[in-house]
Formats: sequence, C-alpha cells, structure tokens
Amino acid sequence: MSKKAVALVGSYRHGGITEQAVDAVLEALEQKGCAARKIRLGDQHIEFCTNCRACAADSAEKKRGSCVHGDNMDDILSYVDFADMLVIASPVISAVSPP
Repeated sequence: MSKKAVALVGSYRHGGITEQAVDAVLEALEQKGCAARKIRLGDQHIEFCTNCRACAADSAEKKRGSCVHGDNMDDILSYVDFADMLVIASPVISAVSPP
C-alpha cells in the first residue's frame, strides 16, 4: 500500500510561488509512489471557528467529533487523519524594507 500525502495550501493565488512549491513537492512524492492530494483552503467552505470543541476527540471512542458548522472542515480533517505525510504551505510577506 502506498503512502498518502496531503498538502494544505493557504495561498489565495492559484499558480503562485507557494502553490508552485507545493506542486514540486507533491510531484516528487508521486514519483516515489506516494498518493498525493492538494487542498486549496481558499477554495473550501470553512466557517469561522467558535471554539465550541464539538470537533474535539471523544475520549470514550478515541475519534474526532464533527464540526457544527457543516462546512468542509470534516472532509479536510478526514484527509489529514488518514495521511502519512502533511505538507502545510502559506505565503510569507516580508516586513523588511529594501536597503
């Protein structure tokens, strides 16, 4: 059975530098026989978390609960749960002024 990788991309720019870097990593993993999936967080329906803790693990069953919002978080977290590798990518804005 091949390993599974999930990449969470936090950039809003499709095809930008951040996504290009993720694509290169996933391509290399796929060449090694890994099943890879990229999830663009900006394309998902994700409501603001209210910290209600409904998604927290049920200690009796040792599994994650469901988000009360009915958004895409349950699906995203299911991919993360079953992944062997996780790639997290976010753009970085430089706060340094040029000389």
